[in-house]
Amino acid sequence: MRVAVVVAAMLFCMAGCSRKEIRESVVVEPRESVTNSIGMELIEIPAGKFTMAEGFRTVVVTLTKPFGLGKTEVTQGQWKSVMGTEFWKGFDKVKADKDCPATYVSWENATEFCKKLTATERKSGKLKADEEYRLPTEAEWEYACRAGTTTAFHSERMN
Repeated sequence: MRVAVVVAAMLFCMAGCSRKEIRESVVVEPRESVTNSIGMELIEIPAGKFTMAEGFRTVVVTLTKPFGLGKTEVTQGQWKSVMGTEFWKGFDKVKADKDCPATYVSWENATEFCKKLTATERKSGKLKADEEYRLPTEAEWEYACRAGTTTAFHSERMN
């Protein structure tokens, strides 16, 4: 991947849609998948254009470059291997296991995770100088979550 690699929760999520509706609406096909040194699978999301609702108005958003997005949540094992911390420990109803999602992590902590992972991957030569791990922008997240819809709201059918 030539652009920034993004760490995020889920790749495709369309709240309120049945699985059949989701399958029928997928137009944005991921182009490649890469697994990094800590086992995170990153899916490349192609560049594209869509209409995003901003309050009572709509805005046409163009993403000019493809970007990588984590296929699943960052796991507790992945988090601990980079950060050495376990924010989820001690909370009721939180299963502690290396394959469970890392929870109770703040935005600041998630940003620090991205910075440390970037430094580690660059030092080992697995990440180019112009690549980085970061959180997705609002537009990138919405674009990926839409699973190919380009209308202002995910529930509007494409013709």
